Amino acid sequence: MSKETARSQISKPADEIWMRIGDFSDLWWHTGVETCTTSKDVRTVKMHGMDFKVVERLTHLDNQRRSYAYEIIDYLGDSVFQFPDGTRFDLLTTAGHHRATISVTPNDDETSLITYECDMDDGYDELILGTTSNYQSHLDELKSILEK
Repeated sequence: MSKETARSQISKPADEIWMRIGDFSDLWWHTGVETCTTSKDVRTVKMHGMDFKVVERLTHLDNQRRSYAYEIIDYLGDSVFQFPDGTRFDLLTTAGHHRATISVTPNDDETSLITYECDMDDGYDELILGTTSNYQSHLDELKSILEK
């Protein structure tokens, strides 16, 4: 299993951050989201410019520790991605092999650490680096919004 973590220090109390991002069904802070619908513990996310939707299932929620985890369980639509070199990759092969955890940990009363951890089963080493880079971009944008 491969594991990578995106991190961001934010100058806000942990509880305040969790109030803004701790709802699995609300991805306002996740840049690039066009739509997000939720039914029970499953959310379906459509990203801007993509011809598919990602289906994710909540696997863990701990509001006291300000953390939740989810896994990708399906892709709906055209999940084949073509890289600039012409290589094609079907994201559907990652369904069931991709898990993520978002946590907010206080550093002190006024600053917090947000982590967005991604882990994938063996065989997805190259994909995990791109995914974690994407998660880092989301956290960087979140930091700029919350610290305004």
